[in-house]
Amino acid sequence: MTVSENTTRTIEMERNLRAIKHAVAQQSLEGLTVSDSTIEDMRRAAMGEISQDEVIRNIYARYSACPDTPNMTPTSIPPRAS
Repeated sequence: MTVSENTTRTIEMERNLRAIKHAVAQQSLEGLTVSDSTIEDMRRAAMGEISQDEVIRNIYARYSACPDTPNMTPTSIPPRAS
């Protein structure tokens, strides 16, 4: 990886981490709480350690056992538009 590519990657990671902070703050303003494990998954995705799809799978795995959670699975979610 060149210095330029490394700098660009660092800038992207910082931007993504800032976006996570903003999203969590927005949820808080709306009276909602984002779990620490979800925030950590989003951080890991921002750092390129896991994919966004992995974040979604992790969230479904965590909440599928909750009795108050609607019966949704990752396959019941429509695919993202390209």
